[in-house]
Amino acid sequence: MGADISPTGGEREIAEDYRRQLQERVNRRLIVPRDIRTAAEAIRGHSLFLAKVYSTTTGQPDVGGALEDLQRELESGSLPSPHDDALFHAIVRHLGRSVEQVCSGWGLPVDKIALGVSSDGVLEAARHAVPTTDASVVSISAGMILFCSHLSKVMALSLPHRMNVGQDRIEISHEVDEVFERLNQNPTLKKDWFEVLGAYAYGDPSVIPHRLVPFPASYTCALFRNAMELFAIAHEYGHHVCRHGRSDEASVGDGHGAQAVAEEFEADRFALAVSRQIDLDPFAASGAGAVLLMKGLEFVRRASEILKTGTDDGLRYDSHPRADERVRRLAELASGLDQKTAAAFMATRQNLSHLLDRIWVGVRPLLLDFHEHGIGPVEFDTGWRPG
Repeated sequence: MGADISPTGGEREIAEDYRRQLQERVNRRLIVPRDIRTAAEAIRGHSLFLAKVYSTTTGQPDVGGALEDLQRELESGSLPSPHDDALFHAIVRHLGRSVEQVCSGWGLPVDKIALGVSSDGVLEAARHAVPTTDASVVSISAGMILFCSHLSKVMALSLPHRMNVGQDRIEISHEVDEVFERLNQNPTLKKDWFEVLGAYAYGDPSVIPHRLVPFPASYTCALFRNAMELFAIAHEYGHHVCRHGRSDEASVGDGHGAQAVAEEFEADRFALAVSRQIDLDPFAASGAGAVLLMKGLEFVRRASEILKTGTDDGLRYDSHPRADERVRRLAELASGLDQKTAAAFMATRQNLSHLLDRIWVGVRPLLLDFHEHGIGPVEFDTGWRPG
């Protein structure tokens, strides 16, 4: 048991202070943090634009309720750190509350976790053990949140959607051949995939053009984004709950690699189990959001390696297993599912994994061409490094 060194006996407070110290170490800030007042004023000042975004993405004209909900979410809490961005913190706080409710229902202690956002552009979701305590900091970077947004957009736009008016439902296809027929008919989508993976590999996601996702693809986009962010945060809570090691840099060669890899698999299973308890989002429950996140991050690492060296053959995995193996291991969590549902979830994960592999085959030659023309990444870490 860690020593309790705070005057009030609160290891959570110690963890919050440690989180602020970690925020101050950020070398390359992707965003300038906005306080609650600044964020609220930005929403009011852009109400007409937000109304257009809302109507385009939902097919509904009334934006009032959605904006009011966002305002309430912002103003219902305070920012624990002056380095917190109000909008990003509200997103993470909402997801964190959901994860903590599930953990509490399972009798798992999560009252010693300080959760928040760093303004870093690194693609990172991390758990940091707080020295001399049993507390942890769980942090997700601004870069990771934006990456989930960009990747969910291009994926949603790539999937064929059909409105089944009679049954009042949206039918979404993730069959590889059908998706690629759509991609081949729409060169813009191919360009979107290259821009997203290439921009994050290069280290400057600001070059990605802003694009509205029309309904019904916007609905799929929101589900994917929620599933990806939820999995990333729940994965880090899993490291805390499972009392995993305190080294961020364990590698295969230092004697801790095998244990670190096993801990990653365990945290993945924990995150998927939590995701299935929170809502009926099919991309969260099936693990499709996890597949998109894990493979997307690996492709960014490989793309960055290609831009730097001209090949991704020497990419090291150290404490993190390959994405394909992590995806395969998700099938181990089938308890509580009937046979039909388990088979459907596996088919969704496999189709999405194969689809992403084929997309990478198309993007890779373009990256090799960029390297040949002397275009390389800025000094920007693109690995997902859970604490």
